[in-house]
Amino acid sequence: MEWPNTFSRELNPAFPCLLIVLVFSLSPIANAETLRIEYGTEGTLQIVAQVEDSMGFQLETSSNGFDWSSSSDHWTGHKIFPLPTEVKSHALYRLKIWEFLWDPIRLVIIGDSTIASFSMVYGKSGGWGQALPDFFSQDITIANQAQPGISTKIFLEKPIFLHNLLTAKPDFVLIHFGYMDAGSQREDIRTTPVEYAENIRTIVGKIRGIGGTPILCTPVTTTLFVNETLVPILAVHSKNIRQLATELNCQLIDVYDVSFELFKDLGPEGTLHFRGSENDQLHFNKEGAKAVAALVAPLFPTFLKAYQREVVLNP
Repeated sequence: MEWPNTFSRELNPAFPCLLIVLVFSLSPIANAETLRIEYGTEGTLQIVAQVEDSMGFQLETSSNGFDWSSSSDHWTGHKIFPLPTEVKSHALYRLKIWEFLWDPIRLVIIGDSTIASFSMVYGKSGGWGQALPDFFSQDITIANQAQPGISTKIFLEKPIFLHNLLTAKPDFVLIHFGYMDAGSQREDIRTTPVEYAENIRTIVGKIRGIGGTPILCTPVTTTLFVNETLVPILAVHSKNIRQLATELNCQLIDVYDVSFELFKDLGPEGTLHFRGSENDQLHFNKEGAKAVAALVAPLFPTFLKAYQREVVLNP
């Protein structure tokens, strides 16, 4: 994509040393694109991007006009970015745009066995990520790198996991940890809520560092019932993820909320039809994985819903 036209503005008097250059695309698919600088609250600066809903974008920055790097997640529509004026005296900004359904994208899943493919768990049962590709078109490549026994601590301590993620060069990364962080009997795997939150922050930073967009998922609930009542095992970790999504300005998919409501309504007998086995209250069979994926798919960000296709579930 070419960027043949530029606009620069020196902002005075509040920021006399700051030179901002906005680089615009004249691509025919981007004719509804706007990018401008505004003063925000209390004299702060912000960049305002507006792109039509049929396209997605990332804000990119450069100091020389040749080497560009992502400075935002993927978005669509209208978005305001705060401008860090204390780092550089000058900078260039542009929008990297892709058109839905024409530009193939890569989505990588990281997490534990509750979202892993069946082949990584017990063969005939596993995580709800097994069914997720059924809900998307061929224009999106989904690589499920989730594995059993993985907490956020293990993911960051074992170089292979981060290496596999970075090698995949994902556009989007679905982050789905929680059960092993909360429930592992091993201290070298389990994390405290504080450690869990800090590890998620680190993972988000790693993904953004390679130009990918992190999507935080609250963990899917278990099907553990006590006296006909569904036990809210991962409620605390789900609350942490919701708070982190706000703090880090991340896209959020609340898997815990929709799965908890589903399993609560089904009750202990109803959830038997979704479990990996009668005594497995953590994993899913084919029907269970698809039922959870069907609830989660509509919660995806707007720019990924465009790649979804309708799936008819068996009654």
